[in-house]
Amino acid sequence: MRAAAQLSNPIPAPIVKQGLRVELQDVVQFPDSEPTLDGKPDHRTASRARINFFREAPDGRSFVNDLRGQLYVLDEFNQPQLYLDIDDGANSIFPATWYANGLAAGFISYTFHPEFASNGLFYTIHTERAADTTAAPDFQTTDLGNPNQGVTYHTVITEWNAADPAASTWNEAAGSRREVLRVGTTASAYFHPYGDLQFNPYSQPGDADYGLLYVSGGDWGYINGAGAPQDPNTEGQPGQLQRLDNLPSSLIRIDPRSPSITGGQAGLGDYTIPSDNPFVDGDANTLDEIYAFGFRNGHRMSWDVDGTLYLNVVGHANLEEVERIIPGGNYGWGFREGTFINGNDLANGGNGDADAVFANNVPDALDVDFRGEEYLYPVAQFDHTEGNANAGGFVYHGTMIPQLYGKYVFGDIVNGRLFAADVAAMRAVDITEPGPTAPIEEIQLFRTDEFSGQTDIDLQGDVLPGRVDLRLGVDSDGEIWVITKEDGYLRRLVGPGPILTLFVDPTNGQAILKNTSSDAFDLTGYTIVSAAGSLDPAQWTSLGDEGFVDWDEAPSAASALSELNPESQLSLDAGATINLGQLFDVAADERDLALKFLGAGEATFSIGAVMYRLASDFNDDGEIDAADLGQWQSSFGVDRGGDANGDGRTDGGDFLAWQRQFAAALPAAAQQPVPEPMAAALAALAVALGVPHRRWAAS
Repeated sequence: MRAAAQLSNPIPAPIVKQGLRVELQDVVQFPDSEPTLDGKPDHRTASRARINFFREAPDGRSFVNDLRGQLYVLDEFNQPQLYLDIDDGANSIFPATWYANGLAAGFISYTFHPEFASNGLFYTIHTERAADTTAAPDFQTTDLGNPNQGVTYHTVITEWNAADPAASTWNEAAGSRREVLRVGTTASAYFHPYGDLQFNPYSQPGDADYGLLYVSGGDWGYINGAGAPQDPNTEGQPGQLQRLDNLPSSLIRIDPRSPSITGGQAGLGDYTIPSDNPFVDGDANTLDEIYAFGFRNGHRMSWDVDGTLYLNVVGHANLEEVERIIPGGNYGWGFREGTFINGNDLANGGNGDADAVFANNVPDALDVDFRGEEYLYPVAQFDHTEGNANAGGFVYHGTMIPQLYGKYVFGDIVNGRLFAADVAAMRAVDITEPGPTAPIEEIQLFRTDEFSGQTDIDLQGDVLPGRVDLRLGVDSDGEIWVITKEDGYLRRLVGPGPILTLFVDPTNGQAILKNTSSDAFDLTGYTIVSAAGSLDPAQWTSLGDEGFVDWDEAPSAASALSELNPESQLSLDAGATINLGQLFDVAADERDLALKFLGAGEATFSIGAVMYRLASDFNDDGEIDAADLGQWQSSFGVDRGGDANGDGRTDGGDFLAWQRQFAAALPAAAQQPVPEPMAAALAALAVALGVPHRRWAAS
């Protein structure tokens, strides 16, 4: 089969800005780390600090790593303090660490065990040059062009055990380390090693996924750069990738505990194979660590609250991809790139050039891999007319930027553009078909000056003159942080000032107005409209109804509810809420409500956000179930995450609300108030620790 013609512009429709506008706020610039290299070569000598990941530890502290060997912890003023340096010269922990030969080399990544605050465990990835170490890999590739080709580079996963998890620095004398896995490649240029490792942040104790470590990466340099294949002895070998007895291009899932501890199945390194991994089948020619495969460079992972794992894949010469991960799935590289045929796939229309892509006209019956299983395709993608390398992303569940809520936010590494795609559209994509993917729009960034003036900016051009080297991170509040390696800056996305959000429960019509900004706000008026007439004036509880003086209601209708205070204002603290009653008509259920509000001293209304959320669905996955109880427990006593009754806090009253709604969500034959034996104790705890009801907060 031959494709019609090579595609020079696989996705002709441009990505444009459609109204999403978000403020970019500088946080801190990291120290110049080039002098720490101690004479070793570095891939990006022009970069001030090659900061790579922002992560929050389970104890609430924020950390950032530098590829040049450093792990920093941010202090209370968001200033970086050195926690660990893996290669600091004479006292180097890993003297064989190598920083050149790829954009991801050196101290690549780190993550914390979910029980880090008590067990002190965290994990790192770093690279070494084989010539500088006597260590032998647990697994190494065999070169297809020259079986005698030796290993050139190692990637090492290490477990660290901090003697004092709360300490501000790593103590090498008191702590301990254990090598979990060491792998080696024969490629002459080690691009796309294992680049990310994480635990599922939404998995709770007792879940099958709890405590399991996911490690993702790419093709280990076997199809590298424009014009591939370059060196046929070590690169341009797609045959390294479409197989299950090889680790390049794989996402692996392991229990990082040693088999000597678990008594379970041993892996290639000192870890245990989870028994429910998709390739645990007794086949000696299949590596049971593999969870999914066929990725050019799956360098960033993230989970949504419903348990969906997304993998951001840096493409080759044409496409950048966001994948929804299915256990055992084959995502096609190097025979598929995005939803297209790659030039490597000679059997289905390729021309032998890895830089080329062609329309995917392969019949379903033939669009299968070596197992006869369907190739899986991305849920979102963009081509190289829009960007050059996928920067990774997250489903936004924060509160500072309501207009991003429910969107997957990602970007381009090179030019620094930020993109968004609706998660609902991503979930609806049939990944077994090379058909339409979720639409993408660009986010407009702006900065605010000292006089509150706003200026639209682009990262490339307005902030950095050339390559941006963009990366994204997320904190436990769901807010997004921005890393730019070239200038070593950590920034964050923030809301455009005080914002009110209307939370609507579509099952009962209950509506709560909340100040979702980080500042107090003085409200003097608001309007809620519905073009389809989805409002219920009879069930609306206005501020005037509640006895607040000087609040005047406009004539109400199913299309608009409005009230104004021309004399004074209602002061709302950050996180404060107002219960507006059951103003949404559940029978109509058009979900087209829009909110406008007026602040004190303002002449024009501002646009608010509207979110439809089940009360007691604390993790926003669309269901009221046992997982919400875990979210409530972790959010107890704070103003986020588990507020079911709209009083602005997570307390015992919210547990009781969840208890009632969980029972209502169960089938009649199975209805019970709580799914666990500890329910009675939790209910007692909730009542005992509950704080006084707070319907609104005045500043």
